Amino acid sequence: MSVDGRVILEKIWNPHACFVNSKLANIHTSPFKNIFLQIYSNGSIWHNYRIKLTGPCSNTLRTFPIDQQRCMLFYESFTHNHEQVEMEWIDTGPPITILKGNITLPDYVLVDFSASSELRLYPPGVFNELIATFTFQRLYGFYILQVYVPAYISVFISWVSFYLGAEQIPSRTTVGVNSLLALTFQFGSVVNNLPKTSDVKAIDVWILSSMAFIFASLIELAVVGYLSRDGQHAVIKCHCSWTCMKCREWTAMKLDKASSVIFPTCFFFFNIWYWFVFLG
Repeated sequence: MSVDGRVILEKIWNPHACFVNSKLANIHTSPFKNIFLQIYSNGSIWHNYRIKLTGPCSNTLRTFPIDQQRCMLFYESFTHNHEQVEMEWIDTGPPITILKGNITLPDYVLVDFSASSELRLYPPGVFNELIATFTFQRLYGFYILQVYVPAYISVFISWVSFYLGAEQIPSRTTVGVNSLLALTFQFGSVVNNLPKTSDVKAIDVWILSSMAFIFASLIELAVVGYLSRDGQHAVIKCHCSWTCMKCREWTAMKLDKASSVIFPTCFFFFNIWYWFVFLG
């Protein structure tokens, strides 16, 4: 028998169950208060609410932006302990049912949900607690396009200076400094939109490592510039000796040639490590 729960609900005993860790909970009232009550012939009662609920999530950002967030809801009686009320998930079907396909939010997609139960100790006694866990995967396509791809491009551009020659110091400096500044501004714009936490996030490791590769290319440029300048002084000291000049030029060229191999190789292995640790 189905009845109007709003009429007789106060006359029927109920366990006063609620989501004890919810931040906000409201019963839908459009077009009326959404409460359903059904009484079976054996005396069992089906009591149903349609609730809009705001609950907490783990909000761990260590692997941001390729992270997963777990949101847990704790459902238990607020006034009756385990000796008075035993709460358990329904055993005639799945305890949690998603009514409409996959749930997708602007930044997340629901990838898993589960139901469990446990006993929790409070000063008034031991209470039955039902736990609903929802796991959301962040949609990181935006960050791939706005952070990772620009960082790749900035690092690749910094390697162009290895092929410009030891004589093009001003041009090489411009390339390296502009790449570093572009990545710095990009990092700043991302950080401003993130919660202020002390955790080192995956995106921090990526940006700072990319900046380190670009900065290392500037250090290499400084060494090349020093060798080139030292080579000019050596020419004067040895009275324009062709052998001395040739030796100095070859040292700078050899460093550029070695850097054009070492830098991409190190960046390649860094990518393997990064994506294996944070994505694998």
